[in-house]
Amino acid sequence: MSSFDSLQSVEQRVIRVVNIAATVMEEMSSTSGPRQDRVTSLCSEFMSEIKEIQSRLREEIKNMTEYKPFENCDYVSQAKSTISAEKVSNLQRQLEELQKDVGRREPDANLPLEVVPLRTEISNGNHSLPMEPGGRESR
Repeated sequence: MSSFDSLQSVEQRVIRVVNIAATVMEEMSSTSGPRQDRVTSLCSEFMSEIKEIQSRLREEIKNMTEYKPFENCDYVSQAKSTISAEKVSNLQRQLEELQKDVGRREPDANLPLEVVPLRTEISNGNHSLPMEPGGRESR
């Protein structure tokens, strides 16, 4: 049974309880006087319905608090995607700078090219954190 169906069932029980209360009031205001056995049976039925309503509502509240509102949200994947896109654009800029440096350098067969580790910066709120290759922070 879905949560919606369960709540509809509770709603029907509440309507039934109100009708039972109205019947008891009619019985109490009867000109011939209330029939004690009828009032007792209606009050017992009223109390059992109230208990059932309370237990179903507790169960629904428990189920609703167990629900994880961000379970199907794509916020985390969007954040990871944005960070990855920033890393790629930083790497592209650094590679372009390296290509410019290599282009300015005259090729000399006797001198080996220096290998410089790439550094990326990840934006973290108001400041950037420089990152070494492998994702370690450098300070």
